[in-house]
Amino acid sequence: MNQSRIFTLDGGNIVIWSSTGNIDAGRGAKTAISAPPPVLVVDPDGTVTIDFAGAVVGSGIRTILTEPDVVPGNVDLIAPVGIVNASDAGIGSAGNLNIAAQTVLGANNINVGGTATGVPSPTNSLAAGLTGVSNSATNASKDAIADVSNAASTEKATQVADSELAWLDVFVTGLGEENCKPDDVNCLARQKKN
Repeated sequence: MNQSRIFTLDGGNIVIWSSTGNIDAGRGAKTAISAPPPVLVVDPDGTVTIDFAGAVVGSGIRTILTEPDVVPGNVDLIAPVGIVNASDAGIGSAGNLNIAAQTVLGANNINVGGTATGVPSPTNSLAAGLTGVSNSATNASKDAIADVSNAASTEKATQVADSELAWLDVFVTGLGEENCKPDDVNCLARQKKN
């Protein structure tokens, strides 16, 4: 796919078959926007609205629902001797996703609205959930240790700053002018002389 995309927007299925090669969703941006011009809609009662329907975001291989009453499309990717790679752009299906390949890469960039078959199980299994919990616990431990270390170093820095600031004295001898009240004629006269 490289920087391009294969999408269905109003239902419909996608079937991609590579007998001897690989299927790669590409390197397109997930933030790429494709939007038809907005349509001005006037209801029978005179209400005017702007319809932005049909705007889609993303790249890769996807079946997308742009209207809620459309039957979601399925994606079938078949590479019997190759690799299906979700890459950076990703693979998404509003309906079911079926992958038949020797290897599936980038499973974290695969989104499915229905049932997924052929997608590596750690992305949506109990093992993946427990791995996430384990990673969260490890990160929480590291964060707690870092917080304690930061608190200790901050306290030490505060003690050093307090001891250094304890002997700092500032003397202001003047700002170069005498401050006069508007009705103090003598003071204003002295300022004019300088």
